[in-house]
Amino acid sequence: MMHRAALERAIAETAANSVSQTAMNLFYDGLALHGMGRYEEAVAKLSQAIKIMPNYTDFYLFRGSCYRYLHKYDLAMVDFQTALQQQPTNEYAQYMKQQVLDNLSGKSSPKEMNWRGLE
Repeated sequence: MMHRAALERAIAETAANSVSQTAMNLFYDGLALHGMGRYEEAVAKLSQAIKIMPNYTDFYLFRGSCYRYLHKYDLAMVDFQTALQQQPTNEYAQYMKQQVLDNLSGKSSPKEMNWRGLE
């Protein structure tokens, strides 16, 4: 579900603003790798996309999610904070930030997450 919504936003963004096709291709690759649980590879693709388009929130959300699954909570928190700076009302970024805080406090683990069935 999360992947579908992100893909729909990416397609709409590409059509509306003629954003860098290279960045979007990297995002699609990262999205697919994230969905397959290949988080290290996804981080590499998403990091490349961020270098090209640093103001695209979904790039940070997916990379932060990868970092969370990799137990790199400090890096995940940076990405979710960046997403919230770009979109302060982004509910998914708010949720994921809280999940990282819960992970750090030992209240939950990354595989327990179920935000509206998105992961």
